[in-house]
Amino acid sequence: MACFVHCTKEVRLGAEAAIGAAGKVLMKARLKSALSNKPLLKYGLLTLGGGLWIYGLVEQLYSSAAIMKYLLMSLLMVVVAVI
Repeated sequence: MACFVHCTKEVRLGAEAAIGAAGKVLMKARLKSALSNKPLLKYGLLTLGGGLWIYGLVEQLYSSAAIMKYLLMSLLMVVVAVI
C-alpha cells in the first residue's frame, strides 16, 4: 500500500511538472505572438525597460562596487532570460 501511494504521488508530481512546462511554453508563445503583432507595445515595453534600467544604473553611481554588482546582476538576468 505504501509503495502504491508513493508511486502515485511521483506520477502526479511528474504530470504537474509536465503541465507546468507546457503552460510555460504556451505562455511564451502567446506573449511572443502578441508582441510581434503590436510593434507599438513591443517598443514601448523595451523603452520602459531600458529607461528603468538606466535609472537603476544612475542610482548606483555612488560606488564603483555597486555599479559592478548592478551590471553583473543585469548580465545574469539576461543570460537566464535567453536560456
